[in-house]
Amino acid sequence: TLLQMSLKDSSSQKYDVDFMASTASGGSSPDGEIAPNEKLRGQVGFQVPENATGLVFVFDADVWGTGKVVVALP
Repeated sequence: TLLQMSLKDSSSQKYDVDFMASTASGGSSPDGEIAPNEKLRGQVGFQVPENATGLVFVFDADVWGTGKVVVALP
């Protein structure tokens, strides 16, 4: 779900999904359950300071935090 997505910056500040920013992007939200080998596309919005550096997208694949996917953003 969207609640499993966040951004972190180089100072370890965590930014949760911002529903207003997601709505403003005009795209569809990638929310829901997907089965193995399925793909899901959508847009997610965050409010992050302009001077934030070292951003990484974090998806906690497991409710208990044992299956994280981390993607460095350019």
